[in-house]
Amino acid sequence: MIASCADKSVTIYETATGNAIAKTTCGEVTTAMCLSTNLKHLITASMDGIIYFWRLPENLTKALVKLRSEQPLTSIKTKTSDFPLKYQSSPN
Repeated sequence: MIASCADKSVTIYETATGNAIAKTTCGEVTTAMCLSTNLKHLITASMDGIIYFWRLPENLTKALVKLRSEQPLTSIKTKTSDFPLKYQSSPN
């Protein structure tokens, strides 16, 4: 499990034990994050508009690859109408 906190930290936890196995701090609060497709990087975006690419420890990447092969994720197909976007123009 990967969690971001109000103290500007991002922590990776082992869900079986609840132990923190990796932790870093960003410049601002993290607003979005994902793992790269090869599971070698954690990509985060913060409130200040900066995108960070964090290289994960090799042993963590190996564990994630093994977990993915044992328990493949299934994708959920949605229609764009399920998530309507509303745009607001700036008053310039």
